[in-house]
Amino acid sequence: MIKTLKEHTKIVRSVTFSPNGKYLAVGDICGTVEIWRVL
Repeated sequence: MIKTLKEHTKIVRSVTFSPNGKYLAVGDICGTVEIWRVL
């Protein structure tokens, strides 16, 4: 399944999954990091 993360409005600089694949970390150009639980 693919989903657009519309809540992230800044330019994304980094995206990575946790080692267990259950979480996604997204970092933007301002230094904000958001953690998403992958379903």
